[in-house]
Amino acid sequence: MHSEKFCLAMRMLTLLAFSKTLCRFVRRKTVPDENSGLQQTLWGRTFENPIGVATNSGTLRGWEALGVGFLETNENGFRSCLNRSLSIPLCIHLGRPENTSEGVAECYADTLERMWRFGDMFVLPTDPCDLETYLIAIRKVVARLPLLPRAPSKPILVKIQPDLTEEELIAVLEVIEKHADGVVAVDTPPSQVGNPSFFGTACAMV
Repeated sequence: MHSEKFCLAMRMLTLLAFSKTLCRFVRRKTVPDENSGLQQTLWGRTFENPIGVATNSGTLRGWEALGVGFLETNENGFRSCLNRSLSIPLCIHLGRPENTSEGVAECYADTLERMWRFGDMFVLPTDPCDLETYLIAIRKVVARLPLLPRAPSKPILVKIQPDLTEEELIAVLEVIEKHADGVVAVDTPPSQVGNPSFFGTACAMV
């Protein structure tokens, strides 16, 4: 039953994403009022609210219409809606090679360089053991990538896993404070990865 509801919801979001007129109409009804206290400006960009959604499908504009403050997607998810512009900040998830611990930093850096001109923000997942190594490698790439004149900065964020121990969380936050610009909370629980009934990941800017 949950799987059927999930599939139906995703079909509706996909249909919504293909209609600019409907998207604009729905978004006018869902964006929080400017006096709600939810709007904030971070890294030179305005967020209507701090809640976003991570999705890897062609539903980005559908979620945008529902009033989320930002969207997160990976490279494939972005390319599936390449010709559909967004009016809210887009966060690109830096993916890593599957089933290997080798070349992860290089993979993050390569994705960052390919997607630099498209993303407003970039996020990588928490890795309590090697997070600092990855962030240092990414910072080296960022230092040589161009920004348009007077354009906002492009922050490097870390998405926190919900299953970290207190000790791991403290260590991760110390690394983030030194090498990253902010936090996205929270990542998909490991127990739900690959579960078709798990309806995406809600995120919050911190």
